[in-house]
Order: sequence, then C-alpha cells, then structure tokens
Amino acid sequence: MSAPARLPDFAIGSDVRPGLAKLTEEAGELAEITGKLMAFPHGPHPSGRDLTAEFIAEAGDVLGTLQYIAATNNDIDADALEQRAADRLRTLMTWDENDRSKHGCDR
Repeated sequence: MSAPARLPDFAIGSDVRPGLAKLTEEAGELAEITGKLMAFPHGPHPSGRDLTAEFIAEAGDVLGTLQYIAATNNDIDADALEQRAADRLRTLMTWDENDRSKHGCDR
C-alpha cells in the first residue's frame, strides 16, 4: 500500500504555511470586487449584482482565512495580529477624521 498523497505546500491542511494559497485566492477576489465598487460607487453594477453584499462576503472570507492562518501556523501570534489590526484601524480612523475635516467632507 502506498503512502497517502502529500498536500501541496500552502494549501489548507498542509505542513508548510497552511492557508497562504487560500489567502491569495481570497485577497484576489476581494480586490476584484473592490475594483467593481470603485467603478460603480453610487449605482448598481450593470450585471445587477449586489456589490456591497459581495464585498462583505469577500472581506469576511479574507478575515476568516487570516484567522485560520494564525490558528494553524505556530509562529504567527494571533494576539499580535489582532493588535496590529487594532493599531492600523486607529491610524486609518485618524487619517479619515483629519482628511474629512481638512476637505469639509461629510458622509
């Protein structure tokens, strides 16, 4: 009887950086829907697709995949990842507030 086939590196369940291939796929899908949202920011996509719902789904897929990577790659500290995300959010919110104030933008 032969040994079971080895999973490809970076695949879900692999021994080498599990989840990285899935993260690349999900990030690409998020980039695609983000491009569509930028092209049609105020109206429906010509296909009739709900771009906001698709953005939420794809962004959630990226977040879930990042959490999987943190849970399955022993050298990635999930707490450090969460802290970095919180730090980045604070920075982005500060930039947002400053830019909206500077340019008189409202939402």
